[in-house]
Amino acid sequence: MPPIKILVCDDHDAIRESIKLILGNSGYSLYFALDGKEAIEKAKQLKPEIILLDIKMPKLSGLDAIEQIKTASPQTKIIMMSGYEQPEVIKEALSRGAVDYLPKSFSGEQLKSAIKAALKK
Repeated sequence: MPPIKILVCDDHDAIRESIKLILGNSGYSLYFALDGKEAIEKAKQLKPEIILLDIKMPKLSGLDAIEQIKTASPQTKIIMMSGYEQPEVIKEALSRGAVDYLPKSFSGEQLKSAIKAALKK
């Protein structure tokens, strides 16, 4: 069975690097995008099982990218991430098709647990 593909979309190097460190030895194939537009293009090409998608990014926010990603790759599970806990934005992301939300202060265990839960949905 091929490894599970995870696309990490965040404009902050530190977040991408920390996810790479946490998941690097977990057997996943990791891919990276810097903004919502790039995430949509990579979702079309890769058809990843999971996308970790930042809410606030340049060019196109994660919130605005969700529907296009779901159209391009309907089976992909989207986990939103944000450094800002805004209940109305989280609710909006979930209503647009995200399956979960992680604050950017997540631990390695929280990240792995969210991925496992999303894969079961």
